[in-house]
Amino acid sequence: MMIMEKPAFKVENRAAEALLEPPKMNSVTLEYYLRGLHYPAGKAEIIAHAEAGGAPCNVMAFFINRLPSRQFRSVADISFTVFVSSYMFGQD
Repeated sequence: MMIMEKPAFKVENRAAEALLEPPKMNSVTLEYYLRGLHYPAGKAEIIAHAEAGGAPCNVMAFFINRLPSRQFRSVADISFTVFVSSYMFGQD
């Protein structure tokens, strides 16, 4: 039997690395990495804030791949988007 392993390589850009990870998200994780963000905030601001806060690749993947490009009024607004995205696309 042949076992396939994930290729071992390091990506220096966290946003680029996020494209390789399956997006998984919940409201508690989201609120943790968005603490201190000033609203209203757009997708680019959210991504920059999460990356500066050291968000792991799966969180970055969610923001990059599934967060719509619009202005969010609060963390609750983003949390609702997480819920809808999880319902529509499922958690990978």
